[in-house]
Amino acid sequence: MKSINTMIFRSFFQAATSEGSIPMVVYLPSPDDFHAANNYTPVGITIVLDAGLEPIDLTTCVSQITFTERFASAYGHYSSRANALVASCLLEILTTHLPQKDGDRQR
Repeated sequence: MKSINTMIFRSFFQAATSEGSIPMVVYLPSPDDFHAANNYTPVGITIVLDAGLEPIDLTTCVSQITFTERFASAYGHYSSRANALVASCLLEILTTHLPQKDGDRQR
């Protein structure tokens, strides 16, 4: 299954770049990611890396708040506070790392 997912990400990358888009893959950590060993790399990140892409890993971003503040349910859904933090972190990443056009953010 891992090789199929890697092929899907490679195909996504090729399709996006051929259309002139900038492909981005954002990794949103699950509750299990915060209980794993320090040297643990989530399977999702491994698959994206194997496809030759660099994921935007928001684990550090979401780690800015306590575990109980991160999730709204036992099913791993982010709380409103965690969603706001994710939005803020993504905005910062996108506005500082995407190419600029005529001084404005590229849309």
